Amino acid sequence: AMRALVVDDLADAREGLASMLEGFGMRVTAVGGGQEALDELNRAVMASEMPYDLVLADWMMPEMSGLDLVREVQGQARLGTMPFVVMVTGYGRYDLLRTSQGLRIDEVLTKPVTSSTLLNAIYNAFGLQGDGGGNGPDRRRRRRDTQGAPDEGSADADIGDDDARTGTNGHVLAGRHIL
Repeated sequence: AMRALVVDDLADAREGLASMLEGFGMRVTAVGGGQEALDELNRAVMASEMPYDLVLADWMMPEMSGLDLVREVQGQARLGTMPFVVMVTGYGRYDLLRTSQGLRIDEVLTKPVTSSTLLNAIYNAFGLQGDGGGNGPDRRRRRRDTQGAPDEGSADADIGDDDARTGTNGHVLAGRHIL
């Protein structure tokens, strides 16, 4: 199963995102801030556990923003491989992308988050289309030097709420060796 780390200072948001990801069949760890996330990522590496595939982080958090977290993660060579990053924001996508120049953020997800929009964001982050067909690229592990924000004009995957709630597309991800 794919490992995901949820980082949000608001307990309700953190628990809601974690619950949705678990519903997609992911192994989820949820933490309340950027430093806790760094500690968890490093702990997993030091314990020789399977690394995290996905980090879902809130942009605006006290003490360490989601962008600061990504900056720190991308600067730590010991992590070896970079997880895919989905930044969650209640603010504008454009503002986040403009502020994040030079950081690799794979997808931006605007609040409110639903199962469907979350699954779309995961598909987009992994470079997959939401039609369920074909064998999308397995980009689970990327070298540390891969950077750049996603194309702001990228098309959203076409995934319905029913599919997201029932986990249908979670099985599609599993078939593509993503989950």
